[in-house]
Amino acid sequence: MSAKNHFSLKQRLAYKIEQFLSKGGVSIFWSLLIAFLLCFMVIIVIRAVIVYFGLGLEQAGGYNNVKTFWDHIYFIFLQMTDPGNMYQDHMSSPWLKITTILAGFVGVIILSALIAFITTAIDQLMYNFRKGRGKVLEEDFTLILGWSDRVVDILYELILANEGEDEGVVVIMSLDSKEEIDETIKNSIKDLMTTKVVVTHGDPSRISDLSRINAHLARSVIVMATCEEIASEEDKHDSDIRVLKTLIAVNAYLDDDADIPIITEVFDGHKRELIKTMNSSNIIAIDVWSIIGKLLIQTSLTSGLVTVYNEMLSFDGGEIYYHNNPKWAGIKFHDLVYYMKDGIPLGVFKDDELVLHPDMDYVMSADEEIIIFAEDDSTIEFSPKPITSSDSNFKYESVELEQTARRMLFIGWHNVGLTLIREANDYLKEGSICDVVLHSYNETVEKTIQEIDAENTNIKVNISYQNPLVYHELESMEPFAYDVAMVLANTEEGKSSDEIDSTTLLISMMLAKIKSEIGEKANDTKLISQVLMSKNHELMPSQDLDEFIVSNKYTTMILALLSEEPKMQLFYDNILQEDGSEIYIKKVDLYFDESELPAKMKFIDVLRQANKRNEICLGVRFFDEMKNKDDNFGIYLNMAKDKEIELCKDDFLVVLAEDDL
Repeated sequence: MSAKNHFSLKQRLAYKIEQFLSKGGVSIFWSLLIAFLLCFMVIIVIRAVIVYFGLGLEQAGGYNNVKTFWDHIYFIFLQMTDPGNMYQDHMSSPWLKITTILAGFVGVIILSALIAFITTAIDQLMYNFRKGRGKVLEEDFTLILGWSDRVVDILYELILANEGEDEGVVVIMSLDSKEEIDETIKNSIKDLMTTKVVVTHGDPSRISDLSRINAHLARSVIVMATCEEIASEEDKHDSDIRVLKTLIAVNAYLDDDADIPIITEVFDGHKRELIKTMNSSNIIAIDVWSIIGKLLIQTSLTSGLVTVYNEMLSFDGGEIYYHNNPKWAGIKFHDLVYYMKDGIPLGVFKDDELVLHPDMDYVMSADEEIIIFAEDDSTIEFSPKPITSSDSNFKYESVELEQTARRMLFIGWHNVGLTLIREANDYLKEGSICDVVLHSYNETVEKTIQEIDAENTNIKVNISYQNPLVYHELESMEPFAYDVAMVLANTEEGKSSDEIDSTTLLISMMLAKIKSEIGEKANDTKLISQVLMSKNHELMPSQDLDEFIVSNKYTTMILALLSEEPKMQLFYDNILQEDGSEIYIKKVDLYFDESELPAKMKFIDVLRQANKRNEICLGVRFFDEMKNKDDNFGIYLNMAKDKEIELCKDDFLVVLAEDDL
């Protein structure tokens, strides 16, 4: 039996109409329009019959001054589109008034439906505009997939990076509400300068949404984690899975030869290894804990280093660039600084490898790039001849410091402490001590710390339990008897980042009070506080606590920098490890004979003195300004080489060196 025989003509017709209408707005519009035209033609036929048999013309008069039948057609159209025009037939015969009533009645029904449809369609269109579901027609933009509070910090860095451009574009696509994201950006960033921010709603793991925003036209992609770093392990796992799914979608959407860097943050080390198996060399997965831990240990060992990193890792102030000029072939690397008006070369890049602070006799070749710390890429210029000179000839006698064992105090516990202790074991001398004071008993944390202690060779890790929010208990810890006192963001289940930062702030304020009571005896202790949210940074008592670390801030700085220059990963990998060269702040008497200080000199003289010690000078730190936040805590980097300064015996040099001795 034929399938069509199972259903009646009425059923099949109703089914086809239903299928047609289900196609959406266009089909509904055409259906209403066709219905209007059919009714229009039916009424015309009825009126034509009435006129043909002479049932209406004898009494036609008044406003119905009919000359041809086309006038009847026009009257029907007017009456269907506006029932008020039915008055034109008020003197017509009753037969003609039948068509008038039909036209008005049908017109009201169909046009009301059409107007309702158009109104709904316009509302839906405006809704889609508000929700950000339209196409994105931008080119050469930074694409951020996903949303979190850290995006605001990334935006701030990208705005600074785009300051020198006519217009920089950042596109954000997320499943979060577009209105809420727009409002957050508006309230958090007062001046976008030359950057345009486009927010659109969509699923970053759907190829259709990536196509809608033309993701292949982006110059870089940043894939955000979907949870905070204090989230539960389950939430972090879900975030990593979401990131992996997004990376797969982006990788599948982009052409195989697309050279677009894709930067992301992944919590789990196994999943970072999984990302490496993807067929893409453009994906860079950041190890957040490793970065923060390495920054914490370096800043704990060198006072003022946080301020240096704030400038070097941000687009605000001096920046790190890769630069090439074949004309420097044959010149020693350490002499390049004298051939450049702006900038301090830090290392050499060749064959995908970066060597920071190469040997003193290293000679440049034409095909090599350098990594340079400069004010801007537009100010980097190589001169065939040295651009500055000095007649000064300061004495220099090699002085080696002796490394001593150190005592560190950790108040509270955060997962970054794992990396921190492991890194400290590589930096510190045997016999060093790390005392960890936990707010309350935690069997898991205690077991983890004991396992780390068993691995260490240079540091002995001790655990105790005290409440640092009680003043006399914090005071009994004798924090200023240590070389370093560090307040970690004490993560507790059920507490938000803001609540954790509030605890850190209270402890830091009490430490500042204890320090003021002790007086000068406390000056040798470095105080460091870990703050999770960058908005809480300004609340820290910086007049007494000029060392701090903002987890979100440094992570987002690096995400933004890598999106602009993926090769910067090589710089981080080198500068944040114990092997090789790192940044230190050292006493000036290591470079100058104390008998010649204080002395006036040019910055070029300081560069030469650091070279004598086989180090690269990045700037100076003046002792008299160390407590002044407005003066950048006394730190001045990449000064003009002919700038005259006065150094005293208590001042410091900021240098790139092999060690802190």
